Amino acid sequence: MQTAIRILLVEDDDGLREALHDILSMGGYTVLDCADGAAALTRLEREPVQLILSDVRMAPMDGHTFLREAKQSHPQIPLLLMTAYGTIAQAVDALQHGAADYLVKPFDAQTLLDKVAQFAMP
Repeated sequence: MQTAIRILLVEDDDGLREALHDILSMGGYTVLDCADGAAALTRLEREPVQLILSDVRMAPMDGHTFLREAKQSHPQIPLLLMTAYGTIAQAVDALQHGAADYLVKPFDAQTLLDKVAQFAMP
């Protein structure tokens, strides 16, 4: 059942992207990786996904900009933002612009899998 769920992971830190990919894969999800928001937007046009997990602090396009652009063309896909530098105001702004949730790093593997399971639908 979870094998049908494809997650687009957007993270510019190579090591963290690999670790998150491994956690999600071990959780039974198919994971598509992108290192930045622009690449992720391109990939979204070519490949269907059921969930997006994106970092906030990225260059040249930050996660909040990516959120707004992704939601314009794919409003039905839940998008979870994650950051180590979040503020309450940023979290509220993200939720108002369509983020499904806002995860504060660091988080453990089970927290990530539980949050993903909450929003990922085949």
